[in-house]
Amino acid sequence: MRVRDIHAWDAMICGLAMHGQVKEALALFYRMTADRARPNNITFVGLSSACVHGGLVEEGLMLFDSMARDYGIEPEIEHYGCVVDLLGRVGRLREIHELISKMPVEPDQAIILGACRMHNDPDLARFALEKLIELEPKNGGNYVIMSNVHANAGDWGGVAEVRRRLRERGIEKVPGCSSIEIDKRFHECVSGDSSHPQIVEVCEVQHALAKQLKMEGYLPNLDLL
Repeated sequence: MRVRDIHAWDAMICGLAMHGQVKEALALFYRMTADRARPNNITFVGLSSACVHGGLVEEGLMLFDSMARDYGIEPEIEHYGCVVDLLGRVGRLREIHELISKMPVEPDQAIILGACRMHNDPDLARFALEKLIELEPKNGGNYVIMSNVHANAGDWGGVAEVRRRLRERGIEKVPGCSSIEIDKRFHECVSGDSSHPQIVEVCEVQHALAKQLKMEGYLPNLDLL
């Protein structure tokens, strides 16, 4: 291209990041700034995503700090989400706590809970849950993740407490659902529902797959709600 505008740079950086080409995405960013092209918030979404994929914690934090400091770009929820993911992958949970506490925008996703679950930190997960409940008081998914955090830590009293809160607030867990389109027909299988006309065949395939997985050494995690 004779003229590369910011949209072209963003498309390349985000595309490389999506496909795991971390070094290439970062190299393109530095080439872009060398060409005096000014990044925008989408540029940093791509860069943050690349750092998450590559586990580049320090580089990701450095780029996050440079947004406002060097380019006058205020981080948005997507950027904070990537930083939470970065810190969560290496167990820096107290820094996540500080970040969430100081965020100028309200958290709108349960990313923080996933990080806490990964590292079995029920106290931090409880803090995150309360933050999310303020915004989504009827979202049963937040309670389910919290229950799983307690279960992973062996805190069955905590599991019972979460279930009690679900009952008191009249919130039901949405059942698991799988769907597929075959020959222009849409099939949906809901957990606990046996009304599908081919449920027998579906179960036979499911049992066959479970048997094959077991033979390969797979052990399911039964601790989750």
